[in-house]
Amino acid sequence: MAVGEAYKLEYKTLKDPYTGVEFLKLTDGRGNTVHPYFTQPLFSSNGETILLTSDRTGEWQLYKLDIPDRIITQ
Repeated sequence: MAVGEAYKLEYKTLKDPYTGVEFLKLTDGRGNTVHPYFTQPLFSSNGETILLTSDRTGEWQLYKLDIPDRIITQ
């Protein structure tokens, strides 16, 4: 994925096997996806965008995920 390249994700609704609580999985399982640093705010002020790091291309890169539109951009 080149800088600025974007693609649409398909979210999945899953259920925790222990609690039965349903949750929305935002990433597609391609590579490892984590938050950049636990002390930094990762959501935009309107809560619609989150910053992530992922090794989905083989190297760790920073990504922006537009939650309502389901678009992840490197």
